[in-house]
Amino acid sequence: MNAANDYKDIILLPHHVSYARKHMSRHDRAAQFAPFAALVGFEKAIDKSAGAYTDEFNRFFSTTDEIFEA
Repeated sequence: MNAANDYKDIILLPHHVSYARKHMSRHDRAAQFAPFAALVGFEKAIDKSAGAYTDEFNRFFSTTDEIFEA
């Protein structure tokens, strides 16, 4: 089937406007589609934890290098 013909039967229909609900503002619509907004600061916390583990990892391997070199 040709992509141009896929919506041929509905492309010229008028846009539906609900009379039961008022039009949603752009701000409200953006808030609805921002499910991870609750995780603000989460990435910063992950980076902090990763940094601590990286430091510990580097300390461990620098110590083991000294042991094996002796």
